[in-house]
Amino acid sequence: MFKRLWLLNRDEIKDEKMLELKEITETPDHFENVQRQVDDVTEIMRRNTEAVLARGRSLNELYERAESLEMMSRTFTTKSVRVSKKFRRNHRKWLMIAGGALALVLVIVLAVISCIFFV
Repeated sequence: MFKRLWLLNRDEIKDEKMLELKEITETPDHFENVQRQVDDVTEIMRRNTEAVLARGRSLNELYERAESLEMMSRTFTTKSVRVSKKFRRNHRKWLMIAGGALALVLVIVLAVISCIFFV
């Protein structure tokens, strides 16, 4: 049932007179256990590889989305500057119209007052 192997443990030899023998017992299930452990490690490595690839795909998607957002933000900045300039021009135009109307009203009022007092 058990195979006994006698191996020399050379790491523990201090001089040639002190050879120690170490007994190692192996069962027939030992190789099956080792094979199961190898299969488990292989499965774990396969899952880890798949996870790394999935993360890589996710990172690529995030990178593409970040580039897209950057382009959209540049477009937004450009358009907002244009709209801001347009509103400033429009505001200045209405200020000039209001100033011109006020000046016209002042001229008319002064003309009426001068006509009344100097006639």
